[in-house]
Amino acid sequence: MKLYLIFPLILLLLGCGKTSSEYFPLGENIKWEYRIQKELGNNQNEGKSIIAQLDRVKEGGVYYFPYLYANGETLYYNKNESGIKLSSSPDQNGQIFIKTPIEINSNWLRETRIELLNSRHESFAGGESFISQGEKIFLENTVTSFDETITVPAGVFSNTMRIDSSVSITVKERTRGIDAIQIEQTEWYARGVGLIKRTRRELSVPEKYNATQVTELIRFERD
Repeated sequence: MKLYLIFPLILLLLGCGKTSSEYFPLGENIKWEYRIQKELGNNQNEGKSIIAQLDRVKEGGVYYFPYLYANGETLYYNKNESGIKLSSSPDQNGQIFIKTPIEINSNWLRETRIELLNSRHESFAGGESFISQGEKIFLENTVTSFDETITVPAGVFSNTMRIDSSVSITVKERTRGIDAIQIEQTEWYARGVGLIKRTRRELSVPEKYNATQVTELIRFERD
């Protein structure tokens, strides 16, 4: 069984009309275990990922919350007036992961990458990668609901927050007849738990290649 890094996934959220302390931080020494199902062409595989929230650290008068991912990488999150920020080290100038205040139709940009198609497709010969994309990619994120009920292996969660995201990327160096890559993503968050489900689809334009990935919460533990 393979182990995957869920990137960039953070297990926090802010609710409409609620205080941020109800959602972030959720507490220290927490672990989340996820099932990850991936489909690329005719290939399907399943893996797991474990993410641990470590003890918070204080740098320059600011508290940061470290999250240790399955590949050994640690990412740091902190909250200021503009929202939750993400960085690879304690740094107040990280990118905004979730903008605050959170409310219906709230939207913001978040940097991403080609996660699923950025590798050799099963039909490719030789060592040519799927696509060469040098510029930064930003998802447009929108909060679309606070009342969906979602069932995952960890249980049934009601009144979840849903974030829909998308971006279309023009391919500068045309690869295998592909003009663009479309990314579509949806995340669901539950109060007091964090991320419970994520779906992501990446497809080429024209649609010659496509890949999907579904991430679902299996277990949530507090030490």
